[in-house]
Amino acid sequence: MIQDFYLSLFLPSNRTIKSNQYKSAFTLAEVLITIGIIVVLAVLTLPSLISHHKMIESVNRLKKLIQY
Repeated sequence: MIQDFYLSLFLPSNRTIKSNQYKSAFTLAEVLITIGIIVVLAVLTLPSLISHHKMIESVNRLKKLIQY
């Protein structure tokens, strides 16, 4: 009874599918597209992060040099 309630939240009302017949999963295409988007975002952000890290390293080295 409770399973039918939760299942009815995700299924259209014109379908009647038994709970043991319906299993939702992501398709391979959806997974690959998601991974592709993550990779593109990583490729776009990594150069900026690397240059920022190098700049912070340079500033810290200069601060140490000035202290001595």
